[in-house]
Amino acid sequence: MNNKINLAIVFTLVMSLGVFQPSKAAGEIGIIDNAKILEKYPASLEAQKKITDAREGLQKTFTTLATDLDKVKQDKALTEAQKTEKAKVAQAKLEVDKKKVDSMISNLRNDLEAKILKAISDEAANQSYH
Repeated sequence: MNNKINLAIVFTLVMSLGVFQPSKAAGEIGIIDNAKILEKYPASLEAQKKITDAREGLQKTFTTLATDLDKVKQDKALTEAQKTEKAKVAQAKLEVDKKKVDSMISNLRNDLEAKILKAISDEAANQSYH
């Protein structure tokens, strides 16, 4: 009796395996290599160049402001209050420039992500991936 129950369980399991096999109708799965996309996609390369240029520009601004502040510190004609005010102005300028660069980078990344997702979606539709 025990063998008949075990046989019935095995038969049921074997029959149910056919139900869980993936079918073509369910669609295929594609794999996306993000590193390769970012390395090869022309819009990605352009965005990376813009980001690099913006960061280099921000670094130049920082270096220039640091040099200017060193000169201000050495200027004997200025009072401590004037030196402090010039330092605050320089810091504010650097923060504004940094916010602009950060915003530009964020916009580039969002735009690039949208373009890549659209290209992936279009190609998936062309290849009948779901």
